[in-house]
This record gives sequence, C-alpha cells and structure tokens, in this order.
Amino acid sequence: MRTALRNILIACGIALIAIPGRAVTFTQNGITYSTTTTDGEVRIYKISASWLQNVSIPAQVQYIGKTYDVTSISVYAARNASLLSVDIPASIKEIEGGAFYGCKYLSEVNIAAGVEQIWAGAFSGCSGLTSIHIPASAKIIAGSLDMNPWGHFKNCGLTEVKVEYRQPWEINANTFEGSYNRATLYVPVGTKLLYERLNWKLFSKIEEDPELGVYYYVNVSCSDNGKVSFNNQTADSKSPILTNVCPNENLTFKFIPEDDSIVYQVLLNGQDVTAMIEQNELRVNNVSTDNTLQVTFKKNLGVDEIQDDTMKVFVCDGSICISGASRSPKVNVFALDGRLIYRGTEHTIALPSKGVYIVKVAGHSFKVAL
Repeated sequence: MRTALRNILIACGIALIAIPGRAVTFTQNGITYSTTTTDGEVRIYKISASWLQNVSIPAQVQYIGKTYDVTSISVYAARNASLLSVDIPASIKEIEGGAFYGCKYLSEVNIAAGVEQIWAGAFSGCSGLTSIHIPASAKIIAGSLDMNPWGHFKNCGLTEVKVEYRQPWEINANTFEGSYNRATLYVPVGTKLLYERLNWKLFSKIEEDPELGVYYYVNVSCSDNGKVSFNNQTADSKSPILTNVCPNENLTFKFIPEDDSIVYQVLLNGQDVTAMIEQNELRVNNVSTDNTLQVTFKKNLGVDEIQDDTMKVFVCDGSICISGASRSPKVNVFALDGRLIYRGTEHTIALPSKGVYIVKVAGHSFKVAL
C-alpha cells in the first residue's frame, strides 16, 4: 500500500513538473537551477554547496530527460560563497545584480565571449579578485540594487582590468570604485582617446594592448557653413567626430554644405584631396593608418564677386575660358551643390554638361552659365 501511494505521489510530482508555464527547480552538483519563461532555458538560482570552490558553469544541463540551456545567473546567486574560481560560458546572457557579491576568496573569473550583460554589484566585494578580462560582448549595465547604486567591481582587489570594447560603454564612477588608482586599464589599440572621454578616465593609468584588438582613429572636423556625415555620425563646426575603424576598412565621408555654400577644401592627413570628391562624397579604401579629415566650407559669393580688369572668366565654344591670369594659377570649378568638377591649371576647361558653375581662380570667385 505504501509503495503504491509513493508511486502515485511520484507520478503526480512528475506531472506537475511537466505542466507548461510552471517553474521547475532542481539541484545538480551544488548548483540550483530554475526554469525561465522561455522554454528550454534555466537560470542559476543558487550556488550553495559549501564544498564548491572551483566552479565551471555548464552551458547546458539535463533534467528528467530534457536538455536546458543555462542562460543567466540570478541576483545574489553566489553571495558570500567560498568560491576560488568561476568559469562563465557563452550561453550566459546575464550576470545579474550582486550575483557574486562578497565572494572574498574569488581570485579568478573567466567570462566567455558571448556573455551579454553584467549588472550592478555583480562582483562587488570580491576582494581577492586581482584581474578581470571583459569581452567585447559583455556590456556593463548601469543600475541599482535595493535602491542603492552598486559598483559592478567595487571594492575588488583589481590591479589590472582588460576590456575589449571598440566603442566603450559609459560607466558609473562607482563601477570600479577602489581600483581606479591601483589598477591599469588595458584597452584595444586605437581606442584610448575614446575611453578618456568617458568615466574610464578615472583610471590613473590606461594602456593600449594589441591582444585586445587593433583599430585606427578617424578624426573629422569642419568649418561653418556645412556638415560631414560618417558612420552614422555627423560633424559640424562645434562637434567633431572621433571614432575608430577596422584595418583595411573602406571609408565614405559625405559632405553636406548649406544651401548657399560649397565644399571649398578637404585635407586628409594634411594632404589636399578636394579633387577626389565625387558627388559630395570622399572614399578612402583599405585603411592602414589613423586618419584626420579637415573640411572647409565657404559661402557661394555670387556672380563676378570681384571685377578685375586684368582677368576674365567667360564661356567660349562650350568651355570655360580664363584670360588675364598670370603664372598659371590653380583653378577650381564647382557645381552649385558644392561638388568639385575640375582642379588644375588649364585656362580652357571643357565640362561634361551644361549648367551653372562656380569658378575660383587667383583668389576670385565667378559664376558662369554654360
């Protein structure tokens, strides 16, 4: 009778576990898992076994014939645990707030590429932790726990912090509180200036490390009367662009002059490349160095800005002709939308189509209609 009753209870328990939408909790090797709202996924609810010291979190676990992906580590899951090391696999999408809070013996943390979010207080108080390597995938999420802001790595014993962010996330002042004056921050080559614009500058020492990635800076600045668009960013006279790109990347800069202005000059690393502009765009292929772009826009000053008895710009046989200019000065011909059509020293210039053009020669500007 007792055996039969026990079998019935077991059967009922299994049936309850199988009911869709009902949470299932189970423990394996000292780690307690709980199912999530997403079918086939579990979160680490608790790391509670006192004998656990070196933990390698599995990417998957099996329970009653079903395989679950392990996708998160819950709030306070290992709080004050006696862990010495922990390996966190790429299947983990979130390391939630305070997950390893107060693990003062924890000296080694390996976060796999693929982990997506590290929440406030996740490793706060891990005083034995001297080094941390944060992959590019793992965003440090600013936030609070129990209504009090907690630093993600506050009061750790860090002496080195390695991050792979190409475009760094902003952090709070308390994210690495207690380590800023002690730890060296290592960042990818070509990113230090970007980190120094954010709260990462709180680190007293920042160094670039090629093992974390190699990129090239792109600095874009421009004058009044226009803007420059690059990689979904826009530079104007007050707000330059500072970003980076991958080696061998192809770059496209788009120039946006105001209605009454033209692209007057473009300098790339100090060299005049205005003649390379086509349809208000400049393309730079196979980047292999840092690049500084300086763009000058100027107002279109209208027809025959300056009357000069010694120099004349006029139409002859369907071309633009220049007379009276001495020493073969440089000639620039622009379309009204700012595109550079011609740059050189010829005094008879054949143009591809009829229209109105701005001719700049010997410091003077002329408007000519073909």
